[in-house]
Amino acid sequence: MKAPNFLELIIFEDEDYIVINKPPYVSTLEDRNDAFNISSLAKEYFPTATPCHRLDKDTSGALVLSKNENAYRNLARQFEKRVVEKVYHAISDGRHEKEAILV
Repeated sequence: MKAPNFLELIIFEDEDYIVINKPPYVSTLEDRNDAFNISSLAKEYFPTATPCHRLDKDTSGALVLSKNENAYRNLARQFEKRVVEKVYHAISDGRHEKEAILV
């Protein structure tokens, strides 16, 4: 797999944060088995960029990276206190029993 162009992933950026659309099959953090990851690609773009949370390797979606320690702490506290609202969407194939998909 070819490394994504980090600039093309950016959906929002300000002085504190970069929000990207993380593609599937790319690790958020360093993984021994991968040639690249979001964290290292982000640091090439902005040297202090740090993921504020993770998305599973197979998952795509909005991922927030901080540009400085204060921004990281601010968002980390919001995740810790469950202030951040998360919305998940899934695409499935076939027929599913309702009881099988309740969380």
